[in-house]
Amino acid sequence: MALLLGDSPRLIVLDLDGALLAPDSLLSQDTADALQRYRDAGGLIAYSSGKVLNAIQQGPCKMFVPDFCVSSGGCIIWRPDNAPANAAIQAPALGKTEELMMPATDASKWYTILSQKVADSHYYIDVPDGRGSIADDGPALVWIFNAHIEGMAESIPNGEAEGSIVEELAKLDKLPALNVWIKGAGYDTLQERIKEAVSPEEWDELKATYHFAPVGLQSKKDPTVALAVKNMSAGKGETLLWLAQHCGLEATQVAAFGDAKNDISMFKVAGVSYAPAHGEDEAKASADFVTVETNSDPNFIGAETDRWLAKAKGGGGGGVGGGSIAKDGSSL
Repeated sequence: MALLLGDSPRLIVLDLDGALLAPDSLLSQDTADALQRYRDAGGLIAYSSGKVLNAIQQGPCKMFVPDFCVSSGGCIIWRPDNAPANAAIQAPALGKTEELMMPATDASKWYTILSQKVADSHYYIDVPDGRGSIADDGPALVWIFNAHIEGMAESIPNGEAEGSIVEELAKLDKLPALNVWIKGAGYDTLQERIKEAVSPEEWDELKATYHFAPVGLQSKKDPTVALAVKNMSAGKGETLLWLAQHCGLEATQVAAFGDAKNDISMFKVAGVSYAPAHGEDEAKASADFVTVETNSDPNFIGAETDRWLAKAKGGGGGGVGGGSIAKDGSSL
């Protein structure tokens, strides 16, 4: 495939909710067409989300197949089976580097502690084959593992699963993250619920070893958000660097789009970063550029990728950061 991007980004890493996807959680046809034009010019595309892999596979991946998916905010990297072949990709990506995953013994330990002490809490684990799931019909645990536990699926009242779940966890080595979920609890509320439920010593140990990262999108209609208890070094920025390396690129050749605080780690390492006009203030302050367009516009991200292609063809269009892009919130 001829590379027609010039000095424009060779890989784009796209947050989903609030960035790539429209407010109705759909991908516009205009954006899909623009991503295909970018791919046809030799570009690589990655989705990076706090969502679990199954949610990405069943939603955005059915609208447009990327080269890579990053789920649970940096815990798993997955290359779709039907992703286009590309010689630039040096190795298939499935799973994550060992040092970024949680020891199964820790997942077992914290599951036992939190399930006993945090009322109405639910738990799930994101797994590389995308079968991770969660119950939303009361205090139950639905835990479906990958090939380590072939065909295992359990739904057990909360606080009663220590036997079978912990025994199965003991058979594993590393897991991506332990996600904690309480219906109706937002990020700050859920973190406070956990802090209040455990002992000061348990809280200090948990915070010293792992960090809480939001998984999913809060809205006024449904404030529910899960927290991923994961290694300090696991995040969107770390996976962006991993992807660049495995595609034979420098981080400076990568562009990142995102709208929220969990995208800031990507912004810090990407060659260029973009936040939409409607994004969170911290994200906009950290991005290199703030777009005039929002994700309500049918070609929000495509407007920028098309400018890259126009520049590479010598047709102007403003290049990176040009056209309808505003830096530091000011119109250009």
